[in-house]
Order: sequence, then C-alpha cells, then structure tokens
Amino acid sequence: MARCMKTANCVAILTLGQMIVVFIFIGVRWQTADHVSFCDLSNRIIQDPDVIEKCYKLLQNKYFTPNMASDSTRILSTSTNKLHDEKWKSMRQRIDFALEKCSNSSDVKDITDRIQGIAWTSSSGNLAYCVTPKVGCTYWKRVFRFIYRDFNGTPKSPVDIPRMYTHYGPLKNIKLFQLSEPAARTKMAYMKAFMFTRNPYTRLWSAYIDKYFLPDFWRTDAKNVVLSVRENATSYSKRCANDVTFEEFLTYVVRMSGSRMNEHYVPVHRLCSPCHMKFDYIGKQESFSADASFILDDLGLGYLNTSLADHVTEELKTLITYNFKLKTHLLSGCFHELDVARRLWLAFQINGYIPSEVNFPKAEIMKVRHLNETEAVFAKLVLNQYTSSKKSSTEWKEQRKRYFVSAYQNVPLSLLEDVRDVFQLDFDIFNYESEPEELFYRPASDN
Repeated sequence: MARCMKTANCVAILTLGQMIVVFIFIGVRWQTADHVSFCDLSNRIIQDPDVIEKCYKLLQNKYFTPNMASDSTRILSTSTNKLHDEKWKSMRQRIDFALEKCSNSSDVKDITDRIQGIAWTSSSGNLAYCVTPKVGCTYWKRVFRFIYRDFNGTPKSPVDIPRMYTHYGPLKNIKLFQLSEPAARTKMAYMKAFMFTRNPYTRLWSAYIDKYFLPDFWRTDAKNVVLSVRENATSYSKRCANDVTFEEFLTYVVRMSGSRMNEHYVPVHRLCSPCHMKFDYIGKQESFSADASFILDDLGLGYLNTSLADHVTEELKTLITYNFKLKTHLLSGCFHELDVARRLWLAFQINGYIPSEVNFPKAEIMKVRHLNETEAVFAKLVLNQYTSSKKSSTEWKEQRKRYFVSAYQNVPLSLLEDVRDVFQLDFDIFNYESEPEELFYRPASDN
C-alpha cells in the first residue's frame, strides 16, 4: 500500500479493505486544520472532480473569504513595505467587492460548467496569468515569455518579442491550464494569480473593430455572423464576410451567449471567474498602466516596467503588416488594398492614434504604381500623422469616446438591453455601470 500511495492510480488497485482504511484516513485528514496539505494530496491522487472542487472551496474559504480583513491582509501583506498603502487598499477593495458580489449572486452556480478560460503558468508553477483577450493580453504574454525565456533571439525587454510570435510561437517553458477543469482551478490556489478585466461595452467595441471591421475574422467568425444574423445575405457577403456591421456583431453575440463563445468577446467571468478561482490581483484596462506597474513591482519584476507609449510606432507597423498579409489567407476578390488601408486609417482614428479631422490620404496612396508598395507607403503616412500630432492625452481620450458613444447610440435600444443582460454578471462582479446614460439615452422618437 505504501508503494500504491505514490502513484496517480492508487485507488484503482487497492483491495476493499485497504480502500476502507484510505477513506478513514481521508475523513480524519478532512477534519483536521491542515486542509491545504490534504487538498494537495487529493489533487495528486484522487483526481475526482467533486473532491477537487470541494478542496478548492476550502482553499477559497481559508485564503480568500470576502469581508474578512485578516484574510485579505494575509494575502496582500507581503508587499506593504514596497507599495503605497493606498494602492493596496484599492486592490483589496476591488477583490473584496468581486468576492462579495460572487457570494450574493444567484447566477454564479450557473456558470460553473461554462468556464472556458486559459491560464499561462510555468513549470515551476508559482505564477499564473488568466488570459483575457482585448484586455492587454499581448503585453502580459510578452512578460511571461520574457521571464520564462520562451522566445527566439535575444530580446532586451518583453516589448522586443514580436507580436506574432507572442501569440502564435511555440511554448517550451510555459504551461497552459484549461480552467474548465476543476483540478486546474485548484492548482491555481497555490500560485500568485492575476487577471485583468474591462468594461464590457468598450471590450465589445474593440473586438468588433480589430476582428470584424478589419479583416482578421473575415475568413472565420465573420462568416458565422453573416449566416446567423443577416437575412437574404448576398452570395458575396456569405463568401467574403467583409461587411459585418456593429449591430450585426452585437446581435450575434447575444444569440451565442448560451453556448461557447469566442474568447475575444465572451464575458470575462467565463474566462477568469473570481467566484471560482483565487486571484491575488485583479487589474483593469481602465487603469492598465498603474495596475500593471503595481503587479510587476509586487512580484519583484519592477525592472520590466517600461513606457508603453515608446513602442506605439512598432505596434502600428505590426498591425499594418499583419492586416495586409491577411490577403494571402482570404478568397480572391474579398481583399482590396485601398479598402483595407481606409479601414486601418479609421481604426487608428477610433483608437486615438490619428486625429479624426485628418482625412484618409487616398490621393497619395493612389499614386503608388505597384500594389506591393501600398503597405510601405501607407505605413509611412500613418506614422507621420502619429508622430506629428500635437494632441494631448485628454484630447485623444475624448476622440476615442466620441467614436465609441456614437457607435452604441446607433444600436437599437432593445438590442443594447439584451447585451446588458448577457454581460450583467461582468458589470456586477467587476463594478462597471450596466446602463451608462451616454449609451442608453435615446430621444423619445427613437424608443
């Protein structure tokens, strides 16, 4: 039996008498104060989802009980000597708020079987990042690749790792946890784990622009939108799917809400649920720079803090190159260089890189004699506009907001209410306003 206890298939080869002894042992250990040690043992030997889930609940109660200052303090106190008390207070309040909402929500149990997220961790298993697309995941994947040396070449900092390699390069030292598995969620309880979230409305808008307005999803999910939502779709639209509107995209999101959703727009609580996983940090897109700096400092990785603004030009060039290269993956007649250049120009205006008052430079691009020169000419025009702009950060923020608000105000109110309902748990858990007046207000004639 001693040899048996060292194997993962122990229970399967025990005699009936030995199993009784084991269960008595388990029952005794379960009643002791050393729940953590027992759960670690059960996770390695028993592999029963119900037992593992019970272990996680014990761990969550032991380490992360909402409204218990002593528990929160014990988790967060390791960095009180390094960081300002106000930063810790803000993070503590954010986590406790989420956990309180989890404990008071009747919808939490309904999502247990719908968690579909992935966490990045390492073979050492001491740090975990729950991936949330459209919430700075490129930045955090670069950080993980850098600190665990999962890269090609000799990058001097995370931002030197190419965007394409960051997302699609092979993983040698980094491990992936499928968070739909209770065992993976239990293992995360022993790690320093963090996640980032974002206002659902801005995340949906960002996903639409990057994936449907631009050509990234034209060959995949955009076709599903056309086939599912659009009545009397033309053969061209079914074939190319390059004309999906924001309203159609939101309609599709609502219709898909009862099934597995694309990671770029699925509610964050179905990727990284603080109701089902222990997180030591919950960052937000709206305070991304400050939260990222805080987390890195607390993890002893403060040397990785760099100014993201210094690398905007590289990001713009990467996005231009990526979108132009998609031509080789799309059906003939679905991709036109001038059209994609126009879309990229508008996307950069929407995201606050090119002033909204600057018109698309069609004449300059039309002067290009060879199509293979279009990308280089366009990139130069974009970078010239970005580097020469004198707008303040406040003005860029106002520009982004104008595009965002205008897009939602053109969506029927009934559809907007459906979107709100789909993402209500995100609004509740992560403390976002579910009915902002700037989006929901409609003149009487529009209701």
